[in-house]
Amino acid sequence: MSVHSNARAHAADFRWHQGRDDITEHTARTLDLEALYDATGEMLAEHLRAARDDEPVEPDESEVALPSIDDITVWKPPPRPLDLTLSLRSAVIGQDRAVGAVAERVAMSLSGLKLKPERPHGVIMLNGPSGTGKTTLAHQLATAAYGDAEAIIRLNMSEYADAADARMKLIGASRIWKNSTREGLLTTRVAEKPRSVVLLDEFEKAHPDLWQLFLQVFDDGRLTDGWGTEASFAETIIVMTTNLGATAESRTPEDVFPGELLGRLDVNVAFDQLSPETARQIAEKAVSEAVTRVTQQGWYVEVGEDVAQWLAGRHRDTRLGVRGLHREIERLLLAPLIAFDDHRVRVQVRSDGAALTFEPLRGHDDPLEP
Repeated sequence: MSVHSNARAHAADFRWHQGRDDITEHTARTLDLEALYDATGEMLAEHLRAARDDEPVEPDESEVALPSIDDITVWKPPPRPLDLTLSLRSAVIGQDRAVGAVAERVAMSLSGLKLKPERPHGVIMLNGPSGTGKTTLAHQLATAAYGDAEAIIRLNMSEYADAADARMKLIGASRIWKNSTREGLLTTRVAEKPRSVVLLDEFEKAHPDLWQLFLQVFDDGRLTDGWGTEASFAETIIVMTTNLGATAESRTPEDVFPGELLGRLDVNVAFDQLSPETARQIAEKAVSEAVTRVTQQGWYVEVGEDVAQWLAGRHRDTRLGVRGLHREIERLLLAPLIAFDDHRVRVQVRSDGAALTFEPLRGHDDPLEP
C-alpha cells in the first residue's frame, strides 16, 4: 500500500495538533516537518492496510480515517517589524509615530519574545482626536498580524456604561441566577476565535467597574465567565481607543484612568490632528479609490491632478478628521456624477478655485470611443 503525499501531510497536521501534547508550541515550530510527515504517514498506512491493498490513499480518504481538522489554524511565521509597519502605514496615513510603536510591540510578542506568555500580544491604548485612524489601525492590525480581516472582535464601550448590565453582557450571567444563559459576549467570542484583535472602542465611556474587570485580562491574559469557564487572551491583541487628549485643553488618559490600569499598558500613544499634508495624502488615496469603484460600475471619470488637493483644502472642520474629509469627497465629487446619464465625465477645479467643474466626455475627448 502507498500513501499519497498530501494525505500524509493531512494526517501529520492532525497528529501535530491533536496527538502530541508533549510538544510545546515553541518546540513544534522548530521541528523537522518532513520527518513528522514520514512518521505519521506510516501510522496511517498501518491503520488502513487491512482495508486497502496497493491503492494510493488520497487526501479525502485520510479524512475518513481521521477527524476533520478544518478548524485548526496552520502556523505561519510571524510578520517582521518592517512588514507590519508598512502594512499599517498603508491604511493609516500621517501617524507614523503611533504606527511604529504598535508594530514594534506586536512584532516582538508574536515572535515569542514577551516575558509572560499568558499575556495578550499587546495591550494598546490609542488616544486622540476622532477620525484620525485609530479604529482603522485596529482593523488593519487584524490583517497584518493574523492574515485575516475578520479576526477582530469589536465592542462599542459606550454601550457598557451601566456596571451590572455591562458585566453580564461581557462575561454572562452567574449560574446561580434562574434561567441564566451561559454565554458572555466577550468570553464566548474570544474562546471561538482566540487569534483576534479585541477592539474596545471609546474605552473611557465604559463604567469604571469594567476597567477593574479588564485588569486581570491585561495582566494575566484570562477572564472567567459567569459559569466559571476561563477564556484565554494569550493569542489576542487588545486595542483600546479613546478621544482623550484630543486638544491641549481636554483631559488625558492620566487624568481619567487609574494608575493600575495605565501600568498594564504595553503601548499608550496619542494620534495627531490631521495636518494639511496628511489631509492631502488621504484625499488623494480616497479619490483614487472612488474612481476605481465607479470604473468597476461602468463609469469613466477623468479627475484633474489638483482635485484631491482642492478637496483637502475644503476640509476645514478638523474635529471630524478623516470621516469629515470622506463626506466632503462624497458631497462635492461623487454626488454631482448622478446628473450624467452617459457615465463619462471630466472633473476639474474651476479656474477661480471656487468649485469643481463637471463636463461630459464626448467624441475625440472620450478615451472609450473607438
